[in-house]
Amino acid sequence: MYDVVKFLHVAAAIVWVGGGTWTFILMRRLQAAGAGPAMGPVQEQVKWFGQAVVSPSAILALFSGLYLVMSGGYPPEQWWIVLGLIAIFVTTGIGMGVISPTAGKLSALMAEHGPSHPDMPKLQKRMKTAIVFNLTLLWVVVFSMVVGSGG
Repeated sequence: MYDVVKFLHVAAAIVWVGGGTWTFILMRRLQAAGAGPAMGPVQEQVKWFGQAVVSPSAILALFSGLYLVMSGGYPPEQWWIVLGLIAIFVTTGIGMGVISPTAGKLSALMAEHGPSHPDMPKLQKRMKTAIVFNLTLLWVVVFSMVVGSGG
């Protein structure tokens, strides 16, 4: 059972971090290409992907990781476990407090006014900053999990 949960934990982390990274790269490429009118429908799909795939993966990574720690596989006071738990709360807070509301504002502005609304650059910058911070933190956690757990 332990190995199955460990596999689920790693697979969930791959989907979570990989999905977030892919989404960020896609959105940056579309913005760089000037795909203004296409951004609305793409943002809707990205929102769905985040809710249907990335968020459940994050939840699975959290609970499977907690199971692994509680089942005695790893002492909970190890630095990389503490960092992982802190990161989950930080990234969740940023997601719920910055990314999600900003995405909603961007979608509403896009639908109502199109990509040329004067608030778009400010909101896009806020979104980019929050996502880059989140992804950086998640990649640091992935690195620490690999190094700290011994593989």
